[in-house]
Amino acid sequence: MIRTLFRFITPHKIELSWATLLGVLTVASNIGLLATSGYLIASAALRPSTVLLLWVPIVGVRFFGIARAVFRYGERYFSHDLTFRILSNIRVWFYDRLEPLAPARLNAFQSGDVLSSAVSDVDTMQDFYLRSVAPTLIAVLVMVIVYGLLSIFDYRLGLIQVLILLVSGVGIPALTYWLGNRLGTEIVKIRSEFSADLVDSIQGMSDILAFSQEQNVIERLSGRQRMLVNKQMKMASIGGLTGGLMTFFNHFSMWILLLIAIPLVQMGKISGVDLTVIAQTALASFEAILPLPIAFQYLGRSFASMRHLLNMIDAKPAVTNGDMHLGEQTSPELVINHLSFHYDSDRAPVIKDISFTVPYGTHIAIVGPSGAGKSSIVQILSKFYDYDSGSVRLGDIELRSLSTESAHQQIAVAPQSPHLFNTSVKENLQLANPDAPFEEIQNACAVALADDFVQKLPEKYDTFVGEQGYKLSGGERQRLAIARAILANTAISIFDEPTSGLDALTEEQLLHSVHRALENKSMIWITHRLTGLEVMDEIIVMNHGLIEEKGTHEELLQQNGLYRQMWNIQQQMIRPSEIAI
Repeated sequence: MIRTLFRFITPHKIELSWATLLGVLTVASNIGLLATSGYLIASAALRPSTVLLLWVPIVGVRFFGIARAVFRYGERYFSHDLTFRILSNIRVWFYDRLEPLAPARLNAFQSGDVLSSAVSDVDTMQDFYLRSVAPTLIAVLVMVIVYGLLSIFDYRLGLIQVLILLVSGVGIPALTYWLGNRLGTEIVKIRSEFSADLVDSIQGMSDILAFSQEQNVIERLSGRQRMLVNKQMKMASIGGLTGGLMTFFNHFSMWILLLIAIPLVQMGKISGVDLTVIAQTALASFEAILPLPIAFQYLGRSFASMRHLLNMIDAKPAVTNGDMHLGEQTSPELVINHLSFHYDSDRAPVIKDISFTVPYGTHIAIVGPSGAGKSSIVQILSKFYDYDSGSVRLGDIELRSLSTESAHQQIAVAPQSPHLFNTSVKENLQLANPDAPFEEIQNACAVALADDFVQKLPEKYDTFVGEQGYKLSGGERQRLAIARAILANTAISIFDEPTSGLDALTEEQLLHSVHRALENKSMIWITHRLTGLEVMDEIIVMNHGLIEEKGTHEELLQQNGLYRQMWNIQQQMIRPSEIAI
């Protein structure tokens, strides 16, 4: 974990060096300012014969005063620029490793937990780089400077001051880390749980209101918030304790050095004016280690946040990303042979030894009751999950050996529950083909019977659909998903329950429209409704993960099997509505 944290610094060694150097110069300027000021005041108190004798310390005070401000600005600029660059790299690193886990492995996490990691945990990393690494380097270098400065008067002064600085800079931060480590871990955990619960409550707000559970939700969130505030107050108390200890040792070091230096004045080894320099140097040198207790206090939080990130992304991807490509092949045949699959090892298989072939240009339908395993086939063909056994070949290449990018270039999917981003209709469609001209976008919408309702929107194709497309109806979202799959212009198009939000008449019109538009390409139409399937080249009937029947619409009706039973039930449901009309 520590190696991972420091790995992000390596590309920015130059920036870190500049930030550290400027930080050392800032503290050194502060020591020079206080020491020179003390020397100037003490010298002036002795009433020198001419003010020219004070000219050097006067210039020194001005120089160190201006230099301190300049160096502080430079240190803040470089250190914050370095921190923001590192945080940017961490965010890209986290997303780059999170993406291969979607969607299979991410199902184990709440969306709010993922959001908390991507935002809060990554932001916490700035405490490690800004308040831990740089202050530690600065403190070590300043100790060397302080030892050299005080040793001019007596080497014992330098040794004692460095010893006190080490005790304060290591002992107090170690105490802070010991007190704040578990607390920091608890804060990260509670904050993550609160974020996950909050996002979950916001997403389910309508259901919460419908069942009058808003008060219970508020009480639950308030309870988590109180726990978080309580932990943060304890963390603040630790900060107050360490701050008090640091102030005590600061003044303690000054008095110890004076007790050693005063006899030196009496022996004539140093002048009385030098006492002010020694005292001020002792006080000013603590500026270098004052941030260390806070650094170690936040170190526990940084480690906890990094552990949280690593726990989320260290899972093995659920799918094998091969390195083979279909190349120029644009008409692949899909062959599924003895395929079996289950989601979890402790659950029964959802697909059991199924086989079928989709020759290029063929339109097939996969039907069956809920839980038959239809959508699981989509998950496998989308390379969201690996299959347990059997073979799935796209063209001449096994799906496992095919790169995910190449597979997605050949297969487009309109999912049962499409996700629409909080942007315009046009940009949501361009997700499938960013370079598609507007004419192609409109034609795809026309095929999906979506152009009519889009034209009625306030800004037509530039209308924002809202988060997850909440401004549109379920049927409208589904038709945009179908249009997006068509716009992808892939060799194989898969439609998973694409008409569940449509009436029977619109459903049949949509199926015929898509069928005509893709007549020269492969299509897999997955549904539990049998409307319009007469146009399909083949219908596969699944039940309990098995293929029970295969054939055309007419052939399956004659077999008097599951398909015929589903057809009869559907006809009985349709007839009363027709009579009512």
